[in-house]
Amino acid sequence: MRDSASELQTRVEALARELEDARAEQAATAAVLRVIASSPTDVQPVLDEVVASAAKLCNSYDAVLLLRNGDALDVCAHFGPVPIDFSAVPLARDWAVGKSVLDCVTIHIPDLAAPDHEFAAGRASAMRQGFRTGLATPLVRRGEAIGTLTLRRIEVRPFTDEQIALVSSFASQAVVAIENAQLFEEVQGRNRDLAETLEQQMATGAILSAIAGSPTDIQPVLDVVAKSAAQLCNAFDATIYLRGSEWLSVGAHCGPIPISTTGLPLVRDVVTSRSVLDRSPIHIHDLTTAGDEFETGRQMAQSLGFRTILAVPLLRQGEAVGALMIRRTEVRPFTDKQIELLNTFADEAVIAIENVRLFTELEARNREILSRYFSPNLARRLAAGADEIELAGQRREVAAVFTDIESFTSLIERMEPGTLSDLLNGYLSGMTSVVFSHEGTVAKIVGDALHILFGAPGDQPDHAARAIACALDLDDFAQSFRETWRQKSTALGPTRIGVHAGPAIVGNFGGGRFFDYSAYGDTINIAARLEAANKQLGTRICVSESVARQVLDFRGRPVGDLVLRGRSEPLRAFEPLRPEQFGDASTEAYLDAFAKLESANPGALGSFAAVVSSMQGDRLASFHLKRLLNGATGTRIEMD
Repeated sequence: MRDSASELQTRVEALARELEDARAEQAATAAVLRVIASSPTDVQPVLDEVVASAAKLCNSYDAVLLLRNGDALDVCAHFGPVPIDFSAVPLARDWAVGKSVLDCVTIHIPDLAAPDHEFAAGRASAMRQGFRTGLATPLVRRGEAIGTLTLRRIEVRPFTDEQIALVSSFASQAVVAIENAQLFEEVQGRNRDLAETLEQQMATGAILSAIAGSPTDIQPVLDVVAKSAAQLCNAFDATIYLRGSEWLSVGAHCGPIPISTTGLPLVRDVVTSRSVLDRSPIHIHDLTTAGDEFETGRQMAQSLGFRTILAVPLLRQGEAVGALMIRRTEVRPFTDKQIELLNTFADEAVIAIENVRLFTELEARNREILSRYFSPNLARRLAAGADEIELAGQRREVAAVFTDIESFTSLIERMEPGTLSDLLNGYLSGMTSVVFSHEGTVAKIVGDALHILFGAPGDQPDHAARAIACALDLDDFAQSFRETWRQKSTALGPTRIGVHAGPAIVGNFGGGRFFDYSAYGDTINIAARLEAANKQLGTRICVSESVARQVLDFRGRPVGDLVLRGRSEPLRAFEPLRPEQFGDASTEAYLDAFAKLESANPGALGSFAAVVSSMQGDRLASFHLKRLLNGATGTRIEMD
């Protein structure tokens, strides 16, 4: 049994480490995202941040990022004290980095000094520079390796599977940054060629500003692109279409010529559709006389009143994802410069679409990590970088909820590991789901115990009401869970819950690789003491008066004035009631008995005896009756 408990403790500690690693990884990913956002056209700051984060989070002495340049790999970023005596290495298989790129695989060498591996050149370099363990992960873009992220240690200490996976994640972020920078560089190159007038420069600046200001929302960018295309190409209108399976939907429109809000069919006799299908620009000087080749398009031109049309595809990696179309009501062909300018606007629309996709993917990854600890809504806000949410240490008004299963330690000593795993995972999954449904934060999971916060990290003016409602729902789940396992012949103890509100210092605390979003202060300690007080009182939920008085419609049975362990002053506590308990006979009888106890009325003993007689399962009334029978008086209760 002790071995089972030890295994559980080991597993809990492993889960805690995994939690800390995930939070550290999320912080590193957020740092990389901030650098990407602040350096959309300069990849170097991003690469520097990637190698620094990889080295720190993987507990490595240094990290090197190399990019492919013909038949060589150039050193592009380096972090750490291990020297580098070269600016490039051959793209050859006798180097671990070369094989990693050529074969598009991760290479992990526990000891480069060992004679039994194939990297002779790498061995010589390792001996010369003084490192032993090496890890090379390819930077893969569109199925091909464009470089490698390499970590080195000066002693023989292989990397763990988790560290190898983490390095792969950093490699992916580097690829995103490189691709993002390349896309922006392509647009800037075109802009330099086309910057002949101040008006063109202002239009391009407006589009880029929209891209930077809307990293996850494509609509503002498409609106600016359509407006700029119409104005700078001297067209009567401009429309951006986005490709579906059999239809082109309207993404943005600017101008007085009508358009079909349902979009365009993806057929060859419509100019814009053929531009998408053929992935090439189509310029028709007079569509009304185009003949049978564009029969549907000709009918549209005659009915809507336009003549000249130019459509260019939106190309991403060689595939058309939509089109940009401009029109004139008279026969006036567009110039070569206007056609080139429209192609530029199309490229900028593609960049915006791709930028949104990349940021959305990274935001989804962050949200997935954060959703393990925060409610889905809060996780979304944190992943999106909401300005009002602060993870650094600060003093806030919070409500703290502590839960613990009574006699759980003795129970697990008698359980098989597999059964314990099913029980604990099911219990914690259900409890955290209840917390998230009230938008609470799971600050800690220690064995079967949960430490929950309301009012942090985001503002929740109704944090006290949320905490009490959550406590009641947690109790409902825990009781139902107990019954489920009782039917499996497992006697699970009741879950005790303590709730208190007040000031606390909250934030992401830790150092190095280990961080923990938690709260500290007297408020937290009192919540923990109230949870423990349930055992002596016979209750399952115990909330302090500081919580109760913040909730206008709070109803509860007064427990007494508790002198908690380690404190000298009493604290009034309550057992919260559910709506169906408001005003029923047993509740009213208890309140009458407690009022007599509080006023030193000799009839308190008889009143509590009557409550216990009518409600034999009322453990709180039984607790007070026993006190009175033992000669106690008043509502002041010294807790063990």
